[in-house]
Amino acid sequence: MDQAEGHLGLKKTASTLIVVVCLGMQASTFVTGTKVWPFMAYCMYAYSWGEPVTSRQRKVVAVFDDGSTQTVNPKTIGVNSFIWERHYIREMTSGEPGAVRKTADRIERFTDLKVVRIELHTDVHQIIDQTHVVNQEIEVLGELPEEGETP
Repeated sequence: MDQAEGHLGLKKTASTLIVVVCLGMQASTFVTGTKVWPFMAYCMYAYSWGEPVTSRQRKVVAVFDDGSTQTVNPKTIGVNSFIWERHYIREMTSGEPGAVRKTADRIERFTDLKVVRIELHTDVHQIIDQTHVVNQEIEVLGELPEEGETP
């Protein structure tokens, strides 16, 4: 065995030892329940520091004349998600004239019910110091006049 092979064997042994030590540190976290990582906490998202982690989930809800409701999405009105976002959601949330009526007409095409109101429900999820908080905001995008009424 020459000196080059001996040096290569030493590098492999040192690399293997480092990997075994790191795996042992990780395994000890599961066994003992304490963190022994010198460079990183194992539970990355268990705590939030500073600003809370916030996520918003929106859904459009149609309210019908009989009081029932239905969540509206691209599938329920027969369009793809790009068209739904650009030509329905964006127009309604920006207050574009006729957008709510256009959406209601499209919904009524796929149901036997008359739409009287379209709402935007937004669930705001926040993680604050290990606590998951959910708040729901409801915005009425538009009320539709009953037949015979003037808007």
